[in-house]
Formats: sequence, C-alpha cells, structure tokens
Amino acid sequence: MGLGVRAILGSRAGYWNASVEAPDKILILKYEEVKREPGVHVKSFDKLRNLEVNKTGVSRFCEEIVIPNRGFFRTGEVGDGKNYLTEEMIESLDRITKRKFEGTGLEFGAPLQ
Repeated sequence: MGLGVRAILGSRAGYWNASVEAPDKILILKYEEVKREPGVHVKSFDKLRNLEVNKTGVSRFCEEIVIPNRGFFRTGEVGDGKNYLTEEMIESLDRITKRKFEGTGLEFGAPLQ
C-alpha cells in the first residue's frame, strides 16, 4: 500500500483518538452502523444540508475549477469497494486499517451483506 493510504489512515486514527478525548466536539460515525441503524447514530445533518455541494451538486473551489458531486460520492452501498478494488487490494486495506487502529478502542465488525 502506498504512503498516501498510510498517511490517510494515520490521520483517521488521530481523529478517532480525538473523538474519544472530546466526544462532545467530535463525532465519528461508522458507515456500516449508520446504514444498519440510521436513527440511532445520526441526530441531525442540518449543517450538511447547507453546504454548497449538497444544495447544487457541485463544489466550486474557484471559477476555473468545478467538481461535480459524483466526483466525491459512490453508490452509498456497503461493500461497493469490490466493484473498484481486487480482493487482494481489499484484504491489504483491511490489514493496514486494523493495524493502524489497533489499541485505539475502535472496533470493526463484519460489513453488512
């Protein structure tokens, strides 16, 4: 796995640790859990509704750069990675992710089928 993925996962572990220290300020949601029980895990997305990308479907960083919403979002289905990654890539990402978060208290369950 490339250095970029390791750096991203390292920063995610930092977010998780910060959420444990300040749960009133940082909320971490596991996608699979939100899909399983959305009402239990999500209180309000009012702030997200006001983001430009959610109003128009487009993010504008400046007049020259326009990125359509679909550039950020996939199907929203748990396990959709298998449509973009090989089994070997998925297993490698799983190993790296588990190693990066080991000892943080963040647990990963089986994905929804």
